[in-house]
Amino acid sequence: MMALISGGQKTLMSFKAWQCGGSVEVAPCSRVGHVFRKKHPYTFPDGNANTYLKNSRRVAEVWLDEFIHFFYETRPSALQIPYGDIGDRKELRSRLKCRGFGWYQKTIYPELATPSRHELAYGQLRQRNLCLQGPDSPPPDQKQQQSQEGEQQVEVTTCVAERVTQEWSLSQDGAVAHGNLCLSVLSPRDARVHVLPCHAGPKQRWIRQGRRLQHGASGLCLDSASDYGALVQPCRNNLLSQQWDFSVELQALTTL
Repeated sequence: MMALISGGQKTLMSFKAWQCGGSVEVAPCSRVGHVFRKKHPYTFPDGNANTYLKNSRRVAEVWLDEFIHFFYETRPSALQIPYGDIGDRKELRSRLKCRGFGWYQKTIYPELATPSRHELAYGQLRQRNLCLQGPDSPPPDQKQQQSQEGEQQVEVTTCVAERVTQEWSLSQDGAVAHGNLCLSVLSPRDARVHVLPCHAGPKQRWIRQGRRLQHGASGLCLDSASDYGALVQPCRNNLLSQQWDFSVELQALTTL
């Protein structure tokens, strides 16, 4: 049995169906639903949170292959939860000749942006309910600010879950990337923050200082206190407009 009591079944069913030769169809007119009760009609000997985490770990160990480190980096507490024997589950997967998770990601869910092992954090870059927003892809709509040279200025706007234009990643070499575009400051005399094709140059290098993002070349910090998009300003301790958090931290914050 894969899941114990409850938790993790929906993820398990999707992985197992797709990776083992089946499919999951979306039926827009379906009237089937799942109504949750106010309380569980059964007990969780280890507590419901630990049981859900245990089931998630069992699913991850069987189905995620080389991607499993993302699970533990985002849920490190799972390492402390014993997950029992999964030998029969792995044997079943082998016997059914199920495909790997890499195939699932590339073929079934290519929209899923997979962080690299060189990334420290990813997801929304936010301040409370505000998020840094990059350009649309394909090219931005008329609301997106652009400089005379054609570089696209970065906006600060209300956070919207799963909005692709609000997805960023921070690499070990200090690049803050939105796809193949990176946060850039063209000149210390120009406080505006743009996105340009990533080239690993000093104008695209950022340094974490606690929750601040300091531009390496200018020494200024990413700041949201402007009606004209994101800017860089002199760094100030505890200034809210310079405090930034990624949705997912893969490694501990670095501090100078």
